[in-house]
Amino acid sequence: MWGRATGRRRKNRDDGEEAAKAAHRQAVLTEALRAADAAHVVRGEIFDRLNEARAALEGLLDRGDGLPALSIREAIETGRAVWDGHAATTAFYAEARSSYPDIDAGHASSRQLAGVVRSLEKYARESDKAVKSLEDLLENYQDLYRTLLTLGSTLAPIRARTHAALTAATRDLAWAPPATPGRYALEARLHALADHLHALDAGRVAVDNVHETPDLYRETEAAIAAIRDEVPRL
Repeated sequence: MWGRATGRRRKNRDDGEEAAKAAHRQAVLTEALRAADAAHVVRGEIFDRLNEARAALEGLLDRGDGLPALSIREAIETGRAVWDGHAATTAFYAEARSSYPDIDAGHASSRQLAGVVRSLEKYARESDKAVKSLEDLLENYQDLYRTLLTLGSTLAPIRARTHAALTAATRDLAWAPPATPGRYALEARLHALADHLHALDAGRVAVDNVHETPDLYRETEAAIAAIRDEVPRL
């Protein structure tokens, strides 16, 4: 009888130790899930803001006001690797996360549980770097947006003046004497400048820096003025 009592005490002690270990494993898993889920939420929030910033940038383009849309889109696409990397990683996590509630820390093998915890901790750890990259890209987009607003205001009077010069040059050539020397060459040069001006307006002219755009309009205006100087007045 004494032996049976001793056996029961040993069994109860063993059961208690096993329950304590299971509770500890569950706590470790719960904390790893909490940290990974929190990181996932932060990544999602910054990515939403990044989407909004990108949409705001694209909303400024293709309005015919001279903003260099071609080069701006290239600048936007420089963040594609960060963008795609975030989308792929978070989608993978969301898929894997759906299976984690089914894990019973009390019965899962130590190897299985350790693997899950390592994956969760890695995701949380790498999310810190990912969020920094997303924040840097967001800041770049926001800076570019402010730059384009200022550029649009700068370009407006220069564009208007250049278009007025084109209209005046076209009128001067139309009224020039039919036998004007080099008339056809002047017309060809003016047509080329008109095409270039329309390309500038549409943002199809590539620039290394968006701040170069006003100078491109000024150069076009100067070239048009040179043609006007060559047209004899009646």
